[in-house]
Amino acid sequence: MSASTMERTVQRGNPVRIEIRRAATGDVETIHTHNLRTNAGADFQKNQMSGTAAAVANFIGVTANATAASAADTTLTAEETLNGLARATGTFNGGAAGTTSYTLSKTFTYSGGSPITLAKAGMFNAATVGTMVFEAVFGSTATLVSGDQITVTWTVNI
Repeated sequence: MSASTMERTVQRGNPVRIEIRRAATGDVETIHTHNLRTNAGADFQKNQMSGTAAAVANFIGVTANATAASAADTTLTAEETLNGLARATGTFNGGAAGTTSYTLSKTFTYSGGSPITLAKAGMFNAATVGTMVFEAVFGSTATLVSGDQITVTWTVNI
């Protein structure tokens, strides 16, 4: 069986790209959505630019919780912590000097025994707890079986 690619697009504001790689077939499914900057995230950015905060927001977490994103959210409800889906440091790509956007991405490999359906991701400034700066609902859920990979890539425009 040959690998196939399927794309779904819902794009507004700053884009977030979710890519699912199927371990069994090599198929790739891509979901495009947008991020929501939380109120705490706005404060975090203000503090970063004024020099009053020391941490960087480079951790990505995922959840099966599909409730709507809200600027008032401070946590990623029911954030996954097991089976290869625990919050982790993303890879930063800032581009050339003077670039007005950057990306942060993380690939997770699911290792659980039962399928899991993910629906949302968050960007944080700490490995646990911390400030949730951005939150993104996938727009379409992503069901994973053991061995599948999901890559979350944030594009942040400054």
